[in-house]
Amino acid sequence: RPGAERGIDGNTDTAWRGGSCTHTKSDGSPWWQVSLPPSVGLHLSHVRVYSRSDRCCWDRLNGFNVDVDSTRCASNVQVTQEEPIMVTCRAVSSSGTTVRIHLENTANALTVCEVQLFGNLIH
Repeated sequence: RPGAERGIDGNTDTAWRGGSCTHTKSDGSPWWQVSLPPSVGLHLSHVRVYSRSDRCCWDRLNGFNVDVDSTRCASNVQVTQEEPIMVTCRAVSSSGTTVRIHLENTANALTVCEVQLFGNLIH
């Protein structure tokens, strides 16, 4: 299985053969996360997610949620084959050091090809 680091490798190629996508096992509540150094936090305003575009799998990410630490930033985000997906954080307080993308109650694997975070750094 490809490593989680592919989700932040700077490569926005959304085809599996491009070597930039990563995926989880199909375990019912799959997730992918990135953690910032403890000395640096982020007040998150937007997340840009590049989902897999292959015909077989582009909808695997449908209905995903985004959490910052334990605060829900966005929920039930719908995907289309249009790339990328720009998610606006709706939470009043979406500050922290860990951003998690996850699915709930699914038989699908979670697949991401690139994740970009936008906001203000907190030192």
